[in-house]
Amino acid sequence: MFERSGDAVYFALKGTGEEGMKSLEEASRGGSTGAHLAKFRLAHSYVKDKKNVAAARDVYTELAAVKGLTRELRELAEYLSVILSMSLGETGPELESKLMQLASSKDGVYKSSAKEALVVLQLRRNDVNYAVSIMREILGDTASSPESRIVGLVGVERYYGDIEELKFGAEVGKVLSLVVHSLYTNKDIFLREVISNASDACDKLRYLFLSDQSLMEAGEELRIVISVDRDRRELTIRDNGIGMSRKELIDNLGTIASSGTQRFLEELKGDKAQGCDLIGKFGVGFYSVFMVATNVVVESCKAGEKVGYRWQSSGDGVFSVSKIDGDVSRGTKVILTLRENEHDFLDKFRIEHIVTTYSDHVGYPIYLITSDGTEEKLNSGVAIWTKPKDAVSESEHMEFFRSISHIGSNPWMVIHNKNEGTIEYINLLYVPSVKPFDLFHPDRRCSVKLYVNRVFITEDNVQVIPQYLRFLRGVIDSSDLPLNISRETLQNSTVIEKIKASVTRKVLTSLRKKADSDPASYKTFWENFGPVLKEGLCEAMDTESREAILSVCRFYSSNSKEGELISLGDYISRMKPGQEHIFYLSGNDLESAMRSPQIEEWSSVTRVDESDLEKFTESDDQGKKKKKEKKDADDAQQKENVDAFITYMKKVLGDSVSDIKVSRKLTTSLVCLAVPEHALDIRMERFLREQKQLSYKGSRILELNIKHPVLSGLLREYKDNGESELLENMVHILFDQACIIEGEEVNSAVDFANRMNQVLAGLFKK
Repeated sequence: MFERSGDAVYFALKGTGEEGMKSLEEASRGGSTGAHLAKFRLAHSYVKDKKNVAAARDVYTELAAVKGLTRELRELAEYLSVILSMSLGETGPELESKLMQLASSKDGVYKSSAKEALVVLQLRRNDVNYAVSIMREILGDTASSPESRIVGLVGVERYYGDIEELKFGAEVGKVLSLVVHSLYTNKDIFLREVISNASDACDKLRYLFLSDQSLMEAGEELRIVISVDRDRRELTIRDNGIGMSRKELIDNLGTIASSGTQRFLEELKGDKAQGCDLIGKFGVGFYSVFMVATNVVVESCKAGEKVGYRWQSSGDGVFSVSKIDGDVSRGTKVILTLRENEHDFLDKFRIEHIVTTYSDHVGYPIYLITSDGTEEKLNSGVAIWTKPKDAVSESEHMEFFRSISHIGSNPWMVIHNKNEGTIEYINLLYVPSVKPFDLFHPDRRCSVKLYVNRVFITEDNVQVIPQYLRFLRGVIDSSDLPLNISRETLQNSTVIEKIKASVTRKVLTSLRKKADSDPASYKTFWENFGPVLKEGLCEAMDTESREAILSVCRFYSSNSKEGELISLGDYISRMKPGQEHIFYLSGNDLESAMRSPQIEEWSSVTRVDESDLEKFTESDDQGKKKKKEKKDADDAQQKENVDAFITYMKKVLGDSVSDIKVSRKLTTSLVCLAVPEHALDIRMERFLREQKQLSYKGSRILELNIKHPVLSGLLREYKDNGESELLENMVHILFDQACIIEGEEVNSAVDFANRMNQVLAGLFKK
């Protein structure tokens, strides 16, 4: 069940160091796909310590019950759970039941393995006859001697306690396939991973050269070279970095999730490790090559050695290592034989696109050998965010901002920080001076790029900044994030959450300082991005974050100078003694808000004192203080007529309104809309519908100005002639008019136009 032949060995899953275990335990929390995959790796690590076999068994048992996993992964978990139980000496009927189920599974991946495990289980129970019958079933009716095969199994049974080799090695080819295709959905990633490995190799050599100058020539350029062979469908990536010995080839490439870079850092002590900034620390990135390659050859010669070795695998769970005859230059060469349908990766422009997207800021030059044999440099190699803040010139900022934002103007503000606390990261963020074209796209996409040690990870799949700061452009680069890990796990990472919170605080602090120091300039920012920033007040968050957003919000006030913006703190400082409430009105702009029917009562007043605002209310259901008004001069008969007409209007409008009331605030307008108590504000509801976060439209309260001549005429018409087509059309027109004033869409523009035409036609007939 586990074989070795010469240099050919099966992949073995080995344990990790203490830091690796902590990372795995953290990544395994939660219910995402990435967390489940981390649990597989965690269980593998537990098995390394024989005392933790029971814990590993429990993890596999848990994974076998997760419905969100694929059938293959659930069967793998079930199979390994049973095997570990058997290794602990268990032989109960529940194990037999699980193995029987796996063995009888249609198209089951572990069908034959489950049957062999059943044989071993029966041998442990001393039921040799049953074991022989199962083995005969495995071998088929033509088998001459199933007993001889059982003897082989008995030999394996003696070493059954060595679970790592016996069982994990047997199925690791399938595990490799599952891991690769679960971690990576974008095939372009494989080139990023190989280039990152090459960059690490150059970094290691450069670091070791400081103490051993015999490893390379002084002044020698460390580089990465890509070449293609279309006839052989081969893509080659070569570096002249540190290289690998035979043992390192086996340890680094022959063990899934074993990171040579991580071990290199662990070997460095104290301050030595701080100056060595390497990329790959998780150890599975290399295997992404099997997404596009049918065969992978790695030729390497370690610095300081004269003998090179060749590692070769087709990703089926087995690899070979052999000595390379002749002279071999220092470094590593990865030769990928691509699948027939992956020839696009041999195209010059495809390679250039991948390199500039993901590896443009790698610290070593990346060259592509063109068809005429010349070398063309693909990457810029300059990551300006890694420079000290004072060392980046204004022209560099301008050029970089325009390259990542695709905005022609200069940035309004630059936020460049390096955080060296518990979480290490660098942020270089820009606030544009104009609105990006996609600012109000329904997806609310954030455009800050996430890097890990200068290698691009993602822009769309991880919310490294909140959506209400989506106007920001720039990069966040952290060395505390794993380069090779699923997007689901990355999204749920506590490191990401800490970076997000820290960056948000820095941005809001910078905006507050700018607002205080340069109000005129801040007004330009607020006019561009104020509506987006205020979205944060509507999102679930703690009080501290909400207060931070409020501190940078600005508003127009009816008692301010024309065009002046004030903060909430400014308004509160000007409140009159005894004022208990702050009344507000939302609108598209200041002019439309000041002309809104909602504040018509003060339309003749140029400036309104805040102390007078207590008279204001949107509707009777708002639960706010009601202003006292003079009683209407209408007699009881008029009130009866009004109530009857309102009843008729409700009949006509039906579910379009939740209620119809006589307004106490309209003076010149005929109608307006209000919302029921505790309902969403009209503008907020409309915004949520536009962002596809709300699928329904709430009902409205229609308020009437019964003193308006039009409504007085309608009351007379209804009293004298009762229901009619004219009155029905007018009721619909009144409601549509109220919707238009509030910026709402009418139910049917065609019906609105037809009703207007009918009413106008009736006037001309007279």
